[in-house]
Parts: sequence; C-alpha cells; structure tokens
Amino acid sequence: MLNRFKTALYNVVGSFDPGDGGALGGLGPGVTSGLPTSAVTGRALTGSSKDRGLRFPYTRPHFLQLGSEDEIQVTADHAIRPIICPRDISRLPWNSGYAETINAGKSKKNEDQAVVHVGLLTRPLRLDRGAPSSSSSSSSSSSPQDARNTTSKAEPVVNGHSEEASETPQEKTVLLQPRGGQHPLSASPATELKEGFPQALGDAPQDQTKDGPAGIKIEEGSAEPLPHEPPQLPPVVHVSLPYYLFGVFDGHAGWGAAVAAANQLHHIVHEKLCDVIDILIPDPLEEKLQSPIWAPEREVTMESAVTGALENAFWQMDHTIAEDRLRFQLTGGCTACVGLFIHGKLFLANAGDSRAILSLGGVPLPMSFDFTPESENQRIRKLGAMHPELLGGEFTHLDFIRRPQRRDLGKRVLFRDHYMSGWAYKTLTPDDLKYPLVCGEGKRSRVLATIGVTRGFGDHDLKAQCSSIPIKPFLTPEPEVRVFDIEAAELTDGDVLVLATDGLWDITSNERAVSMVSKSLSHFPPDHHDKHKYTSAAQDLVMGSRGKLRERNWRTSDDKHATIDDISVFVVPLRPYQVEHREWKARQGRPPAGEETTAGNKTGASNNGHMPPLVPSSKQDNPESLASGKHSAQDGLTTCMEAFDLHPQEDHFRSEGDAAQTEGGEGPAQGPDTA
Repeated sequence: MLNRFKTALYNVVGSFDPGDGGALGGLGPGVTSGLPTSAVTGRALTGSSKDRGLRFPYTRPHFLQLGSEDEIQVTADHAIRPIICPRDISRLPWNSGYAETINAGKSKKNEDQAVVHVGLLTRPLRLDRGAPSSSSSSSSSSSPQDARNTTSKAEPVVNGHSEEASETPQEKTVLLQPRGGQHPLSASPATELKEGFPQALGDAPQDQTKDGPAGIKIEEGSAEPLPHEPPQLPPVVHVSLPYYLFGVFDGHAGWGAAVAAANQLHHIVHEKLCDVIDILIPDPLEEKLQSPIWAPEREVTMESAVTGALENAFWQMDHTIAEDRLRFQLTGGCTACVGLFIHGKLFLANAGDSRAILSLGGVPLPMSFDFTPESENQRIRKLGAMHPELLGGEFTHLDFIRRPQRRDLGKRVLFRDHYMSGWAYKTLTPDDLKYPLVCGEGKRSRVLATIGVTRGFGDHDLKAQCSSIPIKPFLTPEPEVRVFDIEAAELTDGDVLVLATDGLWDITSNERAVSMVSKSLSHFPPDHHDKHKYTSAAQDLVMGSRGKLRERNWRTSDDKHATIDDISVFVVPLRPYQVEHREWKARQGRPPAGEETTAGNKTGASNNGHMPPLVPSSKQDNPESLASGKHSAQDGLTTCMEAFDLHPQEDHFRSEGDAAQTEGGEGPAQGPDTA
C-alpha cells in the first residue's frame, strides 16, 4: 500500500530535476523532498558524476539569438511563461515560424530543444569523353586529384560559440566537397548563423573555361584533350543535392539528452545520407553487378534509402548518448520528431509522443504516431513475457480488466496475454497480484510505474521507482518514418507542416491546430508575403495550449485546464520548398513531377486537390499510414547553391568557385564517391 501511495504521488508531482541540486520538480529550487528518489537521480548527484564536465552546456536553440545568460534566464520565468520567437525570421528557411514557452514549474529549465539544419550532399561524377557537355552548363570540371582533395578539418563549434569548444571532443564528420571552402549550410544549436539567411538556392557564377586533368585546358562544351596530347581521364562534374532538417526534442528527467540530440543528430543524419549517396545521386553510367539467377536483384528506392538513413541515425544517436554519459554529465532522456526535406519529399521520423501534422487545405493529415505505454502496450508486454528476468519478480506482463485484489484469489477474472487482442477468463493466482508491467491510461500510462514514453533517446540509467529494475530494455530509439510527396502535390501558401512537442498536443487536437493555423494565416492578404505570418501562427498555437494565468491556474480561452509542460512549435510552409525543388529540376532539363509521372507510377491527389497520398516506408505497416505510388530515383541530379554567409560547421564546406550546376541527365559519368 505504501508503494502504491509513493507511485501515485510521483505521478502527480512529476519528475526530479537533477540540475536543481536535489530540488523537487514543481516546487522550485531550494525546496528539497524527503521522499526517496529514483536510482538514476541518486547516481546523478554523486560526487563522481558531478566531477565530470558537460560536453554540451545548456542553451536555447541558437536561431532564437539569445546571446547571454540573462536573456536565457528571462525565458525561464515560470510565473509569466513568455512566448519566445526568433528575432530575425529570415534566419529560418522560407521564413518558417517557431515559438516556444517554458513549463509552469515542473522543471527549473526548459527541457525542450529544437534544431534547424540546411545541408548539401555532393558527389563527383566523371563525364563521358564521347558525350560533349552542354554549352550552357555551369558545372565545374576538375582533375581526379582535385576531387579527392576534400577538407578534413573544421573549426569545432558548440552551441554557436567556438571558444567554448576548445576542450570538447570533435564529432566524426563527413565532408563532401572538392575544395576547402568556408561557407557551411546549417542553422542549429551547434552552429551560429549570420544575418540574411538566403531564401532560395541561386546560381553561382562559373568560368566558361576550365582546367582539365594534368593542366590541360578544355573549352566549355568539349570533353576531348588538346591535339597531340595523350588521352586523359574524363573531367569531373560535381553533382549536388540540398536538404533541410527541422527537429524538436522533448526532454524528461533532465535536459542533457535533449541538448545532446539537438547538437549531434543532424550531423549523424548527414553521415548516414552520405552512406547512401550512390542511391540519392545515382551514376547513370555506373555498371551494376549481375545477380545470380537464383537471387534476383531487389530494387532499392530513394525513399527506402532515406528512411534507412534516418532509422540508422536514430539508433546511433542513442548509442552515442550511452557512451557520452560515461565521460560527461548527461542525464535523462528525450523524444525526437524530425522532418527532412529532400528529393522533393518530406520524410518525418518520430520516436516518442511529439507529433507532426500537415495542414492541407484546412484538413489535417497526421504524419506521426504517438508512442506511449498505452499505444505500445502489447509490444512491451510481449517483451516482458519473452524475457521474464526483466521483470525482476515484481511485475507481471498480464493485463487485467481491473486491478486484482487479494480478496479475488481463486475467482475468475478477465485478462489478456501478450498474444491476445481480446479478453478471456482465468482463475486468479498469487502471481497475478504483482504490479502490472504497463499501468494507467492515456497520458497517465506508465512503464514499470515510472516513465510515460516508450521511444526516444537516453534513459540508460533509469530504474523503476523504489526498485533496481532497469527500464531501458523496454524502450527503443526506433523511429516510425512516414513520407509525403511534396513535389507532386497541389499546394498553396496556407499548406504547412506543424511540428511540436507534446506540450501542444496535450491540449490542442489535430483539427483545432489546423483551424488555428488557417485562421492566423487568413489575417494576412494572399498577395502580401509577410515574413512574420508563419511565426504568428506558431505563436497562436503556443498561446492556445499555454492559456492565461487565472487565479494561480493556467486556463485556456474556453476556461479549461491548460498545459503546464514546455511547448515548442514549428510552422513550416510547404510550397516554397516545392517551388524551389521544381526550379532546381527545371535547370536540369527535367519536367516537373506532375508532367513526367504517368498513371502507372503515380497516384494523383484526391478530387479536392489537397490530399496527395503518403509514400510508405519499407517497414511501415501501421494502419494509420497512407499508401501512394513509387517514384524512381532521379539520374544525374545536380544543383547550384549560393555561398551562404554562415559560420563554419562540420558537415560541409563549399566555396564560391566550386559551386556548380549541370543541365541534362546524361552528362555525368562514373566517378569516385567522396561519401
């Protein structure tokens, strides 16, 4: 009975904030609790843990431009809960909107984090010596030695301040460029932006003549060496593919895991995309290995390659946190919800209870599934049944229609096992009186009576309340990935992606969120492109869930209980990326997706023109996922990126002289892959 009371009290009070020196979350700093804390909290406050330094100090997303500790402290006012937005909207791609607010006292710091990252994948391909290049092409030709001359050292930047990273271990990075430039493409807590973020990808000027291999001068439009010279290797053209990444991370039991993910996940995603660059940027002249007759070759689509890269990146991020916690102060865990714009599509990877939806013509289209103990009840109980040693003899994997009591021993009660979706009767035994592995309903559901999320990063040291049973075996960083074809959709300026932590969705439904966004955007004339309209929509969403303080309680506009959790919201317009991608493809001499796709390989939008289908991932079997046709990977894709005026970062460097563009899909030939 005492344990039940403690568990109920913990669920009501909330988590402990290790950064408060033992303060009980929700009661404020300096107020300690006489209740026993969990094992992870106790170890986090030991001397050996406190002696370890921080790899990533606490900060807010750098695109908010909070440059001092005083400004960060102002955002952490639990009484006022100010809504924070970026000072310079142009620092985000396409003037996307972002807003956040802190909790009402559950933890001392805002445990939400967010990241925006712009990257570029570049692959060198050789031109066919028998195929003359287009005279209008602006792609650069260089020697094979130049193609291998990639920059391998970058100034380490942590949280936008390079001087803070002098003693910080540098992350493993993959650099994709032929020459060492100084213009990165990133906007995240790990990199600092300068003023004037470009809103489109332009063309960089190129010389009309290039130096070929061994100093041979090759005129534009010709791939043959000068007369009386021995045959040389074909010139190299650099094929580039841009991508955009938005992500939110909802921390719990501390901010360490969320800050680590915001600083590292986009770098890991970049590396995993580099691993499949031969699929993302295929070589049309590359010879494919012949498969045996008894083992026919399986086609790997671009969608499955990007999906695999995201899934692999999530697992590696969790493994990185597991290793870092042994060397640095890194407590707690976090959920992750990441949107990746690449190849004319939106890939949404979600692990946890943060959520993403699309607002298409005023209709919500879910892009993620909330992973909670209630929604993953069967998976968790099956794991407990297959590995009873994980239950420590204190919990049962069986699920009962109601909590059995000792007076029910010997009676027939309704139950279900892990292999059952329905209910059946069994005679109650003493073993059935153990605490259930999954208990509670809705937002109050818990695994081992402790944690309310089942997917995400971190929580490697988390133990069950008043027990030494580890919880991590029941948690997983595996994301669910859903794909939306932006290029083939019929979009307007009012069609957006809403990406937010659970602080928003605890109060606001999908339908209400879409209604609020549509109403907010309607205040701006359609022909007037105000850069603040998406930020205004994000503010309205945060305000709707935060409410106002009335008689010491936060209430919504309809006088209902508002959320007391942290809230972070992105409102990302879809049409600017669609226009940008179509213009990019047009420079390659390829028609837009709507013209080149036939009924055989594309499922069109519905009659209202606002509900194009989702492209399922290879592992997707969720009934909520929508299906659509397949689009083959594009051949010979190239692009030309403007040299962004940003601070150095580790993913990619590109100088103005190396910016290139190739028109036509048959020009590039086989060449080395810098990935």
